[in-house]
Amino acid sequence: MQRSQPTPAELLTIEAETQHCIIESMNEEDTSSDAQEILVRIYQQMSPAAKARRILGAYQAGKILAMAGLKDSYPQASEKQIWHLWARQHLGEKLFKAVYGALPDE
Repeated sequence: MQRSQPTPAELLTIEAETQHCIIESMNEEDTSSDAQEILVRIYQQMSPAAKARRILGAYQAGKILAMAGLKDSYPQASEKQIWHLWARQHLGEKLFKAVYGALPDE
């Protein structure tokens, strides 16, 4: 089943929500209004694919940091165990068990 393309109205809504999130995430104490305006213009000019790449990159960086923290907390754990620990944290216990069931080492 192919996903339908968003309507122009939906794209405008998404763009407005994106701009709102960008501005809200900036701290007025350390980001000038000029810098905020420049960043919003940059995001407005980005293609959806470029925005998706940025989001994916940030997600992957967060995952790497989370897994590094887990490795530090569980130095004896295997890579597979670290991945399961991360997935459990990321998904939550209920969804993790629904997707993966009980693991053999549990």
